[in-house]
Amino acid sequence: MNTLCNYAYNLLAVFFVITFLAVLPNNVVAQTSERAVTEVITDFGGFWRSGNGALGSIATSAVKPNNSHNVLGFVYQGKRYSTGVDDAKLIANNITFTAGDFRSLPQFIVTGAISSNTKVGLGQMYDGVDNGKSTPSPERNINKYLQDGIKGLDLGTGVANLPVGSMLFDMTNILPSAVGDGVPDFIITQIADPSGSTDEYEFQDQNGARLGNLVRITFSDIPSVGQWVADFYEASTNPMTLTTGYIKTDRHIRLWAGDFSDFGLTSTDVARIRTFKIALKGSSDVAFVAYNANSFFNRSPINPMPVTLKSLNAKQTQGEIAVTWETASEENSSHFEVEASLDGKTFEKLGEVAAAGYSNVEQRYSFNFIPQKNSLYYIRLKQVDIDGTFERSKTINVAATAYAPILSLYPNPATGALVQLQHAMAIGNEKIFIYSLNGRKLLETEPEQGSAVTGLRVSSLPKGIYQIVWQSKTEVQTTKLLIK
Repeated sequence: MNTLCNYAYNLLAVFFVITFLAVLPNNVVAQTSERAVTEVITDFGGFWRSGNGALGSIATSAVKPNNSHNVLGFVYQGKRYSTGVDDAKLIANNITFTAGDFRSLPQFIVTGAISSNTKVGLGQMYDGVDNGKSTPSPERNINKYLQDGIKGLDLGTGVANLPVGSMLFDMTNILPSAVGDGVPDFIITQIADPSGSTDEYEFQDQNGARLGNLVRITFSDIPSVGQWVADFYEASTNPMTLTTGYIKTDRHIRLWAGDFSDFGLTSTDVARIRTFKIALKGSSDVAFVAYNANSFFNRSPINPMPVTLKSLNAKQTQGEIAVTWETASEENSSHFEVEASLDGKTFEKLGEVAAAGYSNVEQRYSFNFIPQKNSLYYIRLKQVDIDGTFERSKTINVAATAYAPILSLYPNPATGALVQLQHAMAIGNEKIFIYSLNGRKLLETEPEQGSAVTGLRVSSLPKGIYQIVWQSKTEVQTTKLLIK
């Protein structure tokens, strides 16, 4: 009887698999438990091992990490790989492994709009406060929590319910020999509640056309490798808020790994890849998306820049957005072009800043512009070499508030050496600036206290359009000046 039941069950299972595959569109592949990571080892508490590595097993560790912890190694299809974070610690704990080099993807754009459902998940002791919120709240920075930790592999921070939209990663430099070699090229994490959603993954060429297959991953079908304890801060507010029901909660950890060949790619396809795209369905809970550095030329999915970029930041101060960056070294650098986008896809040049050319010491740069819309601005640098070659930096974003131009200039257009700027009554803490359209400050002066009109000498300025900025401690007003 048992034999007949088992036989009937197996036939039914085969029927469902065949039926499911039959209804999938062309060039779409479903990936589930056969690509699951079945064990993970991290440095939580010095050393934490989630389970026994058996496919489909429930994690055996009773310890639930409650803080940041970096992935040291993982088991995929019965084989353990190190990430290169701390191989010595694996050896000291008698763990056998194949040495690897995994890192989080460093450059990406999240196109969806953050809602009240989007949460920043942090190990509940990340802020040092047990069973409660920290004061002040943790930094509201989605990009940070998707790339932090050693080599970006912190499993104890992430973002839950990433908004419906896309995550876009720059992707080049792929080794053809990495396709189909049996070694995972990517690791994708799920650290909260997958809710049965099915995200979609694909590679694209320079025109945005798909290469190979679209892969769908249903994380609710991926076995859990362990649990962690987390606080979930609402990311739609600034500062972020922590409410009842999201404090000190137990959540499951799931990881999926895959090869380029899982996407139907061949060794000849990879030279055409320019972007890795993840289509988000609104319930993705990501700690990081990692790549195997051994699968890429120069050990990076992104072409190296002619300069070593140390940092890139953008912040709004009153009416202006200040873009600042630092380089650790430069060789043959000509200039930087600051590019901005409102949708994360179409970028426009805002202006440029001359580069140092040759330098082996830290250089600091800045560029200011005035936002014209209340929007999330995506910012990146185009670093241009002396010979005209160029590379682009990672993309960052900043929420901006626009300021309407309500100042009055006379005459405008200007034909003489002097123009009159009418403004609010000066009380002693205001400044007036003239900027070129590429963001270079050309004039700075202070209006006379008690006056509402200030004369500006523009005789030294060539013909063109300029930005006039009137700034107090509480507001910024702008207008444009045309010199003929």
